[in-house]
Amino acid sequence: MKKTILILSVLFMAILCNANTYQDTIVNSQITKEVVEKLSNEELIQLIKEVEYIKSTKSLIPDEEFFMIQHLNNTGFVKAIIITLVISLMILIVLLISIPFYFNYRKTRSFHRMINTFIENNMEIPGSIITNSYHTKSDLQKSIILISTGLGISLVFILLEIGGRIWSIGLIPVVIGIGYFVSSRLEK
Repeated sequence: MKKTILILSVLFMAILCNANTYQDTIVNSQITKEVVEKLSNEELIQLIKEVEYIKSTKSLIPDEEFFMIQHLNNTGFVKAIIITLVISLMILIVLLISIPFYFNYRKTRSFHRMINTFIENNMEIPGSIITNSYHTKSDLQKSIILISTGLGISLVFILLEIGGRIWSIGLIPVVIGIGYFVSSRLEK
């Protein structure tokens, strides 16, 4: 987990350093004679208006905010942020999926070591250890967990007002949970 946080912080810092290389400098000096000679009157007027606009905008906005506003339209900067967010989301998903598997693996390995210890010492394995270790969730428990998870997902998307019918993603675990509920009732 510490390595993941370290990697994400390094990626974030790399994006910020990359963004600093894109930062344009604002010309505080007057327009040079060479530029004036090469431009037509209309182009010169347009250039002066743009320089004045940039100066007035910079004076109204603090430097950090000006930097962000200036680079929001920069496609390279936006792409870098999007790529970082996608990579971070993928890492988060992998961690959320792999952590339960890892702990289940450790639990199973510990159980097998204990059984091997009983066998190596020629001891009888208690039946309570074997029956308690393979306790699985009933269909009713699974249905309650899936239905509440699905409703929670749908509620979050509804409250965040994320466009369209994306809230319907939460219906997938709800329907699976209903199937488990029906299965638990048919078994009785």
